Amino acid sequence: MRAPPVPTREFALRLCLACILAGVAHQFQWIQLRLLTSQLVLILSGMLGMGAERAAFDTIAVQGHAIQFTVACTFVEAMLGMQPLIWRIGMSLSRNLMRMFISMILLFACNILRIEAAQILFGMGVSWTLAHDVPLGFLYFAAWVVVWRTRTWRALHDATARYAPISNESA
Repeated sequence: MRAPPVPTREFALRLCLACILAGVAHQFQWIQLRLLTSQLVLILSGMLGMGAERAAFDTIAVQGHAIQFTVACTFVEAMLGMQPLIWRIGMSLSRNLMRMFISMILLFACNILRIEAAQILFGMGVSWTLAHDVPLGFLYFAAWVVVWRTRTWRALHDATARYAPISNESA
C-alpha cells in the first residue's frame, strides 16, 4: 500500500512563516491602516449615496449603523501572511519586493470592495454576519487560490519514494 504524500520541507517552512507573520500582524494596533480603511469605506459609501459619517478614528456610521474597524478589518494578517507563500527564491530582491507591494495593494483594494459590499448588503436587510462573513470567506479563498496557482514550490512529495526498498536483483 502506498503512503499518502507529505508536505515538502519548503512548504512547511513557508507555511510556518506565514502563520508567524499573520500572528505578528495582530500584535500591533495598525491605527493609520484602520483609519485609512475606514476613510475609504466612508468616502465610497458617501459616493454611493449612503448616509455616512465618521464617529471616531476607527468607527464610521453608515445609514445610522456604527461600524468599528479592527485590525482584522484591514486584512493586514492576510497581506503579511501570504508573503512567504508568494516569495520566489530565484527572483531578485527588488522584484520580490515589488510583487509583495503589488499583492498588498491588490488585497487592500479587494478588502475595501468587500467591506463596501457588506455595507450595501446590510443596507438591503441582510444580517451583518451574512453580509460581512460570506464575502470575507470568498476573499480569503480567492487569495489562497491565487497563491496556490502562482506558486513556484512543490507542496507535497511522495514519502515512500525516498525510502523505496533497494532491489537485490543483479543485472
